[in-house]
Amino acid sequence: MKTITIDRLKCEIPSTWNEFSDEELVFLSIVMSGPVTPDAVKLKMLLFMIKASVNKYETARDGIRYHINIAGKSYFLSALQMSDMAHALDWLFKENTDGYPVLDVRLTRNPFPVIETKMGFIAGPEDALSNITYGQFIMLQSYQQMLNTEDGVYKFLATIYKKDKFNTSEEGSPEVIKLVRPDILRVLIWYYIGSMEFIREKFPNVFSGGESGCGSVFDNQMRVVDALAGGDVTKKDQVKSAYLYDALYTLEIGIENERKAKSHV
Repeated sequence: MKTITIDRLKCEIPSTWNEFSDEELVFLSIVMSGPVTPDAVKLKMLLFMIKASVNKYETARDGIRYHINIAGKSYFLSALQMSDMAHALDWLFKENTDGYPVLDVRLTRNPFPVIETKMGFIAGPEDALSNITYGQFIMLQSYQQMLNTEDGVYKFLATIYKKDKFNTSEEGSPEVIKLVRPDILRVLIWYYIGSMEFIREKFPNVFSGGESGCGSVFDNQMRVVDALAGGDVTKKDQVKSAYLYDALYTLEIGIENERKAKSHV
């Protein structure tokens, strides 16, 4: 957490994605649901987190000013002061390869491990996808290419969100996922994105090749399964049922050993 000061009032705000409350993540999701600038996002989030109401007004002498009310107390700030406060959330964004600002999602805490729907409860994985299997990971990677469609989102999340209790089945029920609010669905996607960033950093050798391989994601992942199984068909299901982190650790060590062996040739 970090502290910002408004006049003499000190307010604590998050300094990482995992420090956001569930309510704050949902609010960010709602803000991001429409066209909005990064500066507006940061300012809206800041005011929401410090529980402030604000009125904008203009004076002939001072120009645009802001009247902020926090817990019944009034504060008067200039546009520059408001902008300076919003800089406390600069870490929310990064520049993409085209130089445009995009959310720098680093959420690994699952804010909604259990979600209530009209058809009962659904349950998801632990923080950082730490208890999913390699088989589920393969399906997530395959469906990830469909996240620009509603059906794709439902199929994607049905891979890791199960009715009543989380399990490691690769099959799921997209119909149940359709009952989840869109703002929460967006947060769940962020949780996946942030977890994948964490996993890529934890296993750099495994992901160093990016996604430039030929063929479909599913085919490429099945080649990895074949490699982990040592070409033994009878062991492929065993590989897919292994926990994701165990499989990635095996791959990481294998790549390191292969590179060491080549360096000694």
